[in-house]
Amino acid sequence: MEKEFELLTFSGGQRHVMTERVPQQMPTLRQQSTITSQIGLVAGPSFQIDFGNVLRRIKSLEDDNEEIKSMLHQLSEADKVNAGFIKINLLPSKNLSASLDAVVEADDNGFIARTTDIPIYGYGDDPIEAVDALRCEIESLYNDLMEDDEFTEEWLKVKEFLSERIIER
Repeated sequence: MEKEFELLTFSGGQRHVMTERVPQQMPTLRQQSTITSQIGLVAGPSFQIDFGNVLRRIKSLEDDNEEIKSMLHQLSEADKVNAGFIKINLLPSKNLSASLDAVVEADDNGFIARTTDIPIYGYGDDPIEAVDALRCEIESLYNDLMEDDEFTEEWLKVKEFLSERIIER
Protein backbone atom coordinates (compact mmCIF):
# COMPACT_ATOMS: atom_id res chain seq x y z
CA MET A 1 0.00 0.00 0.00
CA GLU A 2 1.34 3.44 -0.93
CA LYS A 3 0.84 6.60 1.05
CA GLU A 4 1.15 10.15 -0.19
CA PHE A 5 3.32 12.61 1.73
CA GLU A 6 3.66 16.34 1.20
CA LEU A 7 6.89 18.16 2.02
CA LEU A 8 6.71 21.90 2.44
CA THR A 9 9.88 23.83 1.72
CA PHE A 10 10.66 27.52 1.64
CA SER A 11 13.29 29.09 -0.56
CA GLY A 12 13.64 32.66 -1.73
CA GLY A 13 10.51 33.59 0.19
CA GLN A 14 8.49 31.10 -1.86
CA ARG A 15 6.57 28.13 -0.49
CA HIS A 16 7.05 24.87 -2.43
CA VAL A 17 5.01 21.70 -1.98
CA MET A 18 6.46 18.37 -3.04
CA THR A 19 4.25 15.29 -3.05
CA GLU A 20 5.77 11.85 -2.88
CA ARG A 21 4.23 8.41 -2.83
CA VAL A 22 5.95 6.05 -0.43
CA PRO A 23 5.25 2.30 -0.29
CA GLN A 24 4.90 1.96 3.47
CA GLN A 25 2.29 1.96 6.17
CA MET A 26 1.01 5.18 7.64
CA PRO A 27 2.29 5.74 11.18
CA THR A 28 -0.16 5.00 13.95
CA LEU A 29 -1.85 7.92 15.72
CA ARG A 30 0.58 7.48 18.65
CA GLN A 31 3.59 7.55 16.29
CA GLN A 32 2.17 10.63 14.55
CA SER A 33 1.78 12.36 17.91
CA THR A 34 5.38 11.55 18.87
CA ILE A 35 6.71 12.72 15.52
CA THR A 36 4.62 15.89 15.73
CA SER A 37 5.93 16.84 19.16
CA GLN A 38 9.55 16.01 18.35
CA ILE A 39 10.15 17.61 14.98
CA GLY A 40 7.14 19.70 14.14
CA LEU A 41 5.21 17.43 11.80
CA VAL A 42 1.50 18.05 11.51
CA ALA A 43 -0.41 14.79 11.16
CA GLY A 44 -3.34 14.63 8.78
CA PRO A 45 -4.20 13.15 5.41
CA SER A 46 -0.65 14.13 4.46
CA PHE A 47 2.36 15.25 6.50
CA GLN A 48 3.35 18.88 6.57
CA ILE A 49 6.57 20.01 8.17
CA ASP A 50 6.36 23.11 10.32
CA PHE A 51 9.79 24.52 9.44
CA GLY A 52 9.40 27.34 11.92
CA ASN A 53 9.14 24.77 14.72
CA VAL A 54 12.05 22.75 13.31
CA LEU A 55 14.23 25.86 13.14
CA ARG A 56 13.24 26.84 16.70
CA ARG A 57 14.20 23.32 17.89
CA ILE A 58 17.53 23.53 16.07
CA LYS A 59 18.20 26.98 17.59
CA SER A 60 17.26 25.63 21.03
CA LEU A 61 19.67 22.71 20.60
CA GLU A 62 22.42 25.06 19.42
CA ASP A 63 21.81 27.27 22.48
CA ASP A 64 21.93 24.20 24.75
CA ASN A 65 25.17 23.12 23.09
CA GLU A 66 26.72 26.57 23.66
CA GLU A 67 25.59 26.52 27.29
CA ILE A 68 27.17 23.08 27.80
CA LYS A 69 30.42 24.28 26.17
CA SER A 70 30.42 27.30 28.46
CA MET A 71 29.87 25.12 31.55
CA LEU A 72 32.70 22.77 30.50
CA HIS A 73 35.00 25.75 30.00
CA GLN A 74 34.08 27.10 33.44
CA LEU A 75 34.78 23.70 35.01
CA SER A 76 38.12 23.55 33.22
CA GLU A 77 39.02 27.02 34.48
CA ALA A 78 37.88 26.09 38.00
CA ASP A 79 40.19 23.06 37.91
CA LYS A 80 43.08 25.40 37.11
CA VAL A 81 42.27 27.64 40.06
CA ASN A 82 41.69 24.93 42.63
CA ALA A 83 44.60 23.27 44.33
CA GLY A 84 44.74 19.59 45.14
CA PHE A 85 46.49 18.02 48.09
CA ILE A 86 48.21 14.66 47.79
CA LYS A 87 50.58 12.44 49.73
CA ILE A 88 53.72 11.17 48.05
CA ASN A 89 54.51 7.66 49.28
CA LEU A 90 57.11 6.50 46.78
CA LEU A 91 60.00 7.99 44.81
CA PRO A 92 61.25 6.66 41.45
CA SER A 93 63.90 4.35 42.97
CA LYS A 94 63.52 4.86 46.73
CA ASN A 95 60.85 4.21 49.34
CA LEU A 96 59.56 6.62 51.94
CA SER A 97 59.09 5.71 55.59
CA ALA A 98 56.56 8.53 55.95
CA SER A 99 54.61 10.22 53.20
CA LEU A 100 55.39 13.73 52.02
CA ASP A 101 52.52 16.21 51.70
CA ALA A 102 52.29 18.03 48.39
CA VAL A 103 50.07 20.60 46.72
CA VAL A 104 49.21 20.47 43.01
CA GLU A 105 47.94 23.65 41.41
CA ALA A 106 47.48 25.04 37.93
CA ASP A 107 49.94 27.42 36.39
CA ASP A 108 49.40 29.52 33.26
CA ASN A 109 50.70 26.77 30.97
CA GLY A 110 50.48 23.59 33.05
CA PHE A 111 50.62 22.39 36.62
CA ILE A 112 53.02 22.80 39.53
CA ALA A 113 53.43 20.27 42.33
CA ARG A 114 55.26 21.38 45.47
CA THR A 115 55.94 19.85 48.84
CA THR A 116 54.71 21.55 51.97
CA ASP A 117 57.82 20.55 53.94
CA ILE A 118 60.76 21.44 51.70
CA PRO A 119 61.26 24.09 49.00
CA ILE A 120 61.10 21.92 45.88
CA TYR A 121 58.81 21.90 42.85
CA GLY A 122 57.84 19.76 39.90
CA TYR A 123 56.21 21.01 36.70
CA GLY A 124 54.11 19.23 34.06
CA ASP A 125 51.43 19.63 31.41
CA ASP A 126 48.96 17.84 33.66
CA PRO A 127 48.79 17.08 37.41
CA ILE A 128 50.25 13.58 37.01
CA GLU A 129 53.29 14.86 35.11
CA ALA A 130 53.81 17.55 37.74
CA VAL A 131 53.73 15.02 40.61
CA ASP A 132 56.06 12.65 38.74
CA ALA A 133 58.48 15.53 38.14
CA LEU A 134 58.29 16.46 41.84
CA ARG A 135 59.05 12.85 42.87
CA CYS A 136 62.12 12.88 40.59
CA GLU A 137 63.25 16.26 41.97
CA ILE A 138 62.94 15.06 45.57
CA GLU A 139 65.06 12.00 44.83
CA SER A 140 67.62 14.06 42.91
CA LEU A 141 67.86 16.58 45.75
CA TYR A 142 68.30 13.75 48.26
CA ASN A 143 71.12 12.24 46.18
CA ASP A 144 72.85 15.63 45.90
CA LEU A 145 72.52 16.32 49.63
CA MET A 146 73.93 12.90 50.56
CA GLU A 147 77.23 13.64 48.75
CA ASP A 148 78.63 15.82 51.57
CA ASP A 149 77.76 18.18 54.41
CA GLU A 150 78.97 21.47 52.99
CA PHE A 151 75.60 23.20 52.77
CA THR A 152 73.90 26.10 54.46
CA GLU A 153 72.05 25.45 57.70
CA GLU A 154 68.74 25.50 55.82
CA TRP A 155 69.86 22.78 53.36
CA LEU A 156 71.32 20.69 56.19
CA LYS A 157 67.85 20.73 57.80
CA VAL A 158 66.35 19.58 54.47
CA LYS A 159 69.00 16.84 54.31
CA GLU A 160 68.09 15.68 57.81
CA PHE A 161 64.38 15.78 56.98
CA LEU A 162 64.84 13.67 53.84
CA SER A 163 67.29 11.27 55.54
CA GLU A 164 64.61 10.47 58.12
CA ARG A 165 62.02 9.68 55.43
CA ILE A 166 63.85 8.12 52.50
CA ILE A 167 64.72 4.41 52.55
CA GLU A 168 67.14 2.96 50.00
CA ARG A 169 65.69 -0.02 48.11
